[in-house]
Amino acid sequence: EAALRNSLADCLAHIGQPELSLKHYEASLAIKRRIGGDHHNEVAHTLMSMGALLGSSGDTSGALNCFKEALYIYRTNLEQESGVHREKAGGGEEVTFYGEEHESVNQL
Repeated sequence: EAALRNSLADCLAHIGQPELSLKHYEASLAIKRRIGGDHHNEVAHTLMSMGALLGSSGDTSGALNCFKEALYIYRTNLEQESGVHREKAGGGEEVTFYGEEHESVNQL
C-alpha cells in the first residue's frame, strides 16, 4: 500500500494536484515508518519526494525539514552499513562523512 500511495502521489504532483499528492505522501510515509521504522531508507525516499513537492509549492521551510530528515537517515544508514565515519581522500586530506558529534535532525 505504501508503494502504491507513493506512486499515486507522484502522479498527482505531476498533474498539478499538490494538496492531494501531499496527503498520499503522508499516508505512504506513515506506513513506511510503521513497517520499517523511522530510519529506513524508504522513509528517506518519501521524505525527498515530499520535500520536492513542498518546495515547488512554495513551502520552503517544510521542504527543508523533509530534506534534512532524509539526509540524516541516508547518512546514518550509510555510516552503519559501511562502518565508515571518516576516510582519507586521494590527496591525504581528511574527509568527514558525518560530524564528530551526533547531531539531531533539527541541528543539521
